[in-house]
Amino acid sequence: MHFIRESRGCIISKNNIMNENNFVPTKPVPEKTSWMKIGILVGLFIFSVVAIVIYLVYAYSASISQNINILPMYGGYEKNTLQLKADKDFVTKFTESMDNKTASAGIVNGAWQFFNQGDYDTAMKRFNQAWLLDSNNWDVYKGYISVYAQKKSLKDLHDYTEKLINQNPTNATLHCFSGAINNNQGLETETDSKQYWDMAETEFQKGLKLDNNNPFCQLNYASVLYHNGKYQDAWNHLVENSILPNSRYDTQLTLSIYPNIPSISSLDEYKLISGAYKNADKNDEAFILVQKAVTLYPNNAELNCDLGSLYALKWYAVRQTDPSNDLLKQSEKYLQRGIQLDLQSKFCHANYAFMLYFDNTSSLDEIWLEVEKAKSLGWIFDQQFLTDIQPVFPEPKE
Repeated sequence: MHFIRESRGCIISKNNIMNENNFVPTKPVPEKTSWMKIGILVGLFIFSVVAIVIYLVYAYSASISQNINILPMYGGYEKNTLQLKADKDFVTKFTESMDNKTASAGIVNGAWQFFNQGDYDTAMKRFNQAWLLDSNNWDVYKGYISVYAQKKSLKDLHDYTEKLINQNPTNATLHCFSGAINNNQGLETETDSKQYWDMAETEFQKGLKLDNNNPFCQLNYASVLYHNGKYQDAWNHLVENSILPNSRYDTQLTLSIYPNIPSISSLDEYKLISGAYKNADKNDEAFILVQKAVTLYPNNAELNCDLGSLYALKWYAVRQTDPSNDLLKQSEKYLQRGIQLDLQSKFCHANYAFMLYFDNTSSLDEIWLEVEKAKSLGWIFDQQFLTDIQPVFPEPKE
């Protein structure tokens, strides 16, 4: 800032203007009082400070607005009016033609593509968008952990989660997410694993106390119990999770815990482990287990159809080396029994359609009757399967 100093000197009068030798000294112009100068300086200083503060606040807000997009759950920061409106418009747009859960799942799929390309910031933005649509989508939380694990900063993720827990202490999913982070930290360290797993157990217990039917909590609690060497407790929670709505199998965890369990007896346990074997393409192990289960629970439709589908898979595996086997007849036997026990089982009707397709003696009408029944009950056939069979069994025209 530049100040113009007042000039000092003489004033030329009318009498001597033509004669510069006759200068008459005049009285100096009086200076402004010091308090006026101080007032001006103070005013300028205050103006400068206010301008700087306004700029810093704006810059900070802009920075936060940009940065929260790559923080899990937006870092727990309170959003301004414009950001909240943008969130509302985003949710409205993506739920025009589908529900929140479906839209969230679709965005998560896109997030994993960016994650696999190593673009973790964009992946985090997508996981956050999916979280906006469905805060109970546990694939989002899995994504958060995966990104921060790659960045070697799980502690930062845990700190953000603790902040959100303080804001939402009755949110069961957040407590269980904190437990899942501790579980992963326990896997990463070589010296303090038990300390992290004990902390994880505490968080899962808090979450399950708030919501005992939360499948995210049940499944991940089973994981930390397994790592902590509490195999039977882990198995119990895994089985409990398997019968919850919207539950999922964790094939690797199930197959890791199962050898540590002395014996199984309940129907849910047989279903759990046989499902894990099939997911792992261990069909021989699944066949032996389901055979035993059917002898214990002969009137269970799902087990009968499961055994029928496994017979069909065994036939398919040996169809060229042993074409005269009766495995398809055994498959048909158990699938028909399963349908008799439960006419509304889409699983039974779908697998019966597959079996009929394998059986060259089946008629076109028989096959498509079962296909249509399964589809009407909600079964979604693999498009490749439908494409493969249409040249041989074209769908009847209406």
